[in-house]
Order: sequence, then structure tokens, then C-alpha cells
Amino acid sequence: MAGLRRALGHAAGMVLDIDGVLLRGRKAIPGAREALEALHASGVPFCLLTNGGGMTERDKADAVERVLGMPARGAVLRADNVILNHTPMLEVVRRLVSHPAAPVLVAGRGDCEGVARSAGLLGAVSSRRIHAALPGAWTHSGEPPGAAAPHPGDGGGTGVPGKVEAVVVMHDPDDWGRDIQICLDMIFTGGKLVGSDGKVEAGDVHGDGREQRLPVFFAATDLEFAGDFARPRFGMGAFQAALSGLFRELTGGRTLSVQRFGKPAGVAFEAALERLRDQNGGHVPDHVYMVGDNVHTDIQGSLAMPHPGPPLWTPLLVQTGVYKHANPSNAPLHDRVRLVPDLRHAVDHVVSSHGRRAP
Repeated sequence: MAGLRRALGHAAGMVLDIDGVLLRGRKAIPGAREALEALHASGVPFCLLTNGGGMTERDKADAVERVLGMPARGAVLRADNVILNHTPMLEVVRRLVSHPAAPVLVAGRGDCEGVARSAGLLGAVSSRRIHAALPGAWTHSGEPPGAAAPHPGDGGGTGVPGKVEAVVVMHDPDDWGRDIQICLDMIFTGGKLVGSDGKVEAGDVHGDGREQRLPVFFAATDLEFAGDFARPRFGMGAFQAALSGLFRELTGGRTLSVQRFGKPAGVAFEAALERLRDQNGGHVPDHVYMVGDNVHTDIQGSLAMPHPGPPLWTPLLVQTGVYKHANPSNAPLHDRVRLVPDLRHAVDHVVSSHGRRAP
């Protein structure tokens, strides 16, 4: 039987959220390291599916292992165990732009420009770089004009492209006001913020009849996430709500069209299945367990996958993050959702049901 299982692949697979399941901010959730090590030792294929981003998959794997106190780089997590919010999105954007070096505006903290370029969007330019080149584009950051230097990962140039082909929000911005302003400038001007003479196209920016003239992509749209603070904090969905709200005010009630990625979008869960297939000898496991702490992203996304499959998706809702079982405002859970205290209980349930029990 063991030989047959190796030939056909494992019957079960696990997809794990990070924030609220493994970590809370920069702290490990008690027992998470031991649970992940037990899952790795069991041979059950797994991947981490997060609405976080702003770095490469390898860097994220390293960061998670570091916070968990893993003894060596790559001890449990490889780059192909990690799917970030922008992992599937950047592939879609890369296919849509006119050529690999086509400029696109990327927003979000960290080295989003460098990550986008490493994914094949060679013309990616960050909102931070644009602010450094055009200090007057945003004057409310408490910095004197010209002090908004590019992030070290952005490279050495400070030029602003003559036209960008898309607005790509890859991660939570570190300056909401700046990024809303520059994103809307690009959306209203069709990406032509600066003319061939290097001057701002004032007529386009402040012209009548404002409308959306660029496609907009969001790597994730979750309103809240679990961090170091005792209460959930705003996520990228809150930034999208702010951007969309100002667009609506400035256009007389029009709706900003946004292509959304990350959980709960089906494309994120399809990407997870591809990772499990790659780890499982080319076979998608018959039964996939989604372990998450957020009903609106992790749980609803897995419940929206075709049922009963294959594969059969079972959501395992932990109580170490956003969801708290004792909260009287909770809506009733779907009957397919299994409530578990933490990741260790989730791993123990899966491994004991489909393989050897976690030690």
C-alpha cells in the first residue's frame, strides 16, 4: 500500500495561510513551528497561500522560517512552498502588457519594483520613484520636497516613464495618500503623467470628464488581517476601498474597475492546487484542506471551489488570528467548515486521517 501511495501521490494536501495561522506580525504563534515540522515530516504535500507580498517567494519562505526559529534556511520551506498575493497576478499582467519592458506603475511597501521586474515586468516603476522624481506629486508626507528617495531595491534611476500601461497594487502601501494620489493621476491620464518634455501634463490631470483610462490590478483585497496588535488591522482591501471611494467622488459616482487577485479569488486557490500537484508526482490530492483564520478570505475562497470536486476542499478554521469563536457577532459557519483551535490540531487531524500521526 505504501508503494502504491508513492506511485499515485498522497491522498491529502494542505494549504496554509500565514498571518493568524503561523505568525502574528513578527511573532510565531505557539506550536506553529512544531506543527509545520510535523507536516513536513509526514510527507503530506502543502503550500503557504498568503495575501501578503512585497518580496519574492524565496525571501518570504526565509522570513517565515526565521520568525519560527527554524535551524537552517530551507529546512522546511522552499520557494515553491509559497504563493504570495502577487504570484498569479504578475503572470497575468505580464501577458497583457504590450512588451516585456512596457512601463507599469507598481504600488506597495518593500521592493515591489524589483519583485515585479524579477517576474518579467521589466518596465515596472514604483510610486516611490515617481515621488522622488516629482516631489510636488504629493506634499503631505511630512518630508521636504525631494526627500522621498527611491527605496534601495528600486535601483539608481529616478526617471518617470512617458506612459505606463497599468496600475498594479502589489502590497500594502507605506504611504496611502501618496499612492492614492499617484495611482489616480495615472488612471485619469491614461498613464501619461509626464509629457515628452518631462513636464507634468496638467491639462490631462485636471481636465473635465474624468474617467478610468488604465486597467487596475490588486494583488489582494482582504479588509483586515491579524498582526501584532490585539485587534485586526486594515489590509489591502481597505486601501482599495479608499482608492475606489475617491475615484467615485471625483467622477460623479462612477465605479473603479479593479481586477482582484489573492484570496478569496479562485485564481489563488487554483495556483495552490498547481503547487500541490507539483509536489505530489503530478497528481492533485483527492482531499485538500485549507487552514485559515479569516472567514471572508481563506474560508469563503475554499468553499467557492467546485464541490464536491475533485479535489474535495475542507476548510479548517483556526482561532489564533482574525476569527474568535467566542465573538457573539460571528455569523453561523457553513456545515463544511471544521473549527480547530490552532495549526497543530489541524495538522494532527489531517495526518492522522490520511497518513502517519504527527509526533
